[in-house]
Amino acid sequence: MKYLRNILLLCFALLIVTGCGAQPRPTSHGPVDLGSWIVYWDAGRGLQELKSEKALKNVSLFSASFDKNDELCLPVMFLKPDKPDDKDSTITYAEMVQELKKMKVDDVYICINNDVMKDGNQEVAKLKDLDVLRRVLADDEAIEAHADSIINLAKELKCDGVEIDYERLWKKESDDDLRKGFLQLTYKLQRKAVKENLKLRIVLEPSVDMGADFCKGPEYVVMLYNLYGGHSGPGPKADYDFIEKTIKKMSKLPDNKSVAISTGGCIWEADKKGRFITEDEVLKLADEAKAKPERDNENAALHFKYSDKNGKDIEVWYADGETLTSWIAESDRQGISQIYLWRLGGNTTINQVK
Repeated sequence: MKYLRNILLLCFALLIVTGCGAQPRPTSHGPVDLGSWIVYWDAGRGLQELKSEKALKNVSLFSASFDKNDELCLPVMFLKPDKPDDKDSTITYAEMVQELKKMKVDDVYICINNDVMKDGNQEVAKLKDLDVLRRVLADDEAIEAHADSIINLAKELKCDGVEIDYERLWKKESDDDLRKGFLQLTYKLQRKAVKENLKLRIVLEPSVDMGADFCKGPEYVVMLYNLYGGHSGPGPKADYDFIEKTIKKMSKLPDNKSVAISTGGCIWEADKKGRFITEDEVLKLADEAKAKPERDNENAALHFKYSDKNGKDIEVWYADGETLTSWIAESDRQGISQIYLWRLGGNTTINQVK
């Protein structure tokens, strides 16, 4: 009994010293290279944050997409988000590239994604569309033509690199022929990019088969986010376990590996799917609801609950500067030191990221 009592006292003492549950992980890390995305619908705030966060070395402009004729198209980039209909407040994609070069950004990438835009190229008709990819990757001739159009657009805009962000390719609604066409595209793009002195970056979802026949040469950026989101119940966009497991899977990829972490968060309202929300919007909600966000030690994310005026429960999870720094540190501990932030715009504490 005396032995058992001593064991219990020791356990109680440890609980007092360490607290219950997981402890916060350190946010210190070795040297890392940080990059980011600026999106066309929030370009003004994105530029402002880029100026305040001096550590960001390169920027990808999101994004070129497809029009109804399967041709690459560019959006109008808004500089003043409070006046989206003011013609004097807009800037072209080419002008945005030059604006970034004036800011001494190391590399400017054109991002190509598989959204299909409505006429005017400012509103999405289809998100992450696989049908357009089936057509532009239908055979060797189509793939060659598509690769040429990507390289020519990057050269025309005077970008330093090309980024391919084709998503849903490894989902069940895709197929082997489409994946083979995509992989063939990356080989063609790599050869053409080297010839034109352009860098090539391939963005991959965490669900991708990392052991597929990826070519050597491009930089591979794996998304470390949307662990929770519109497809699930409440939770953080990432946690330490998810980061560790995903980076371990990345060992199958060719060298030159990077990861992307996500700013902002997600809000779950009663009877509705979760929707993405910026840190600025979160803090406004918390202030109105008089809610006090708490930090979760399993993932460094902040979260809170409140009831709306109709009495319906609402839950919010989001990342601030400390969260992002902790995810950067965890990625660095797992061996990845090239890290990108999705995305600039609406981030109150972006200047606290280390």
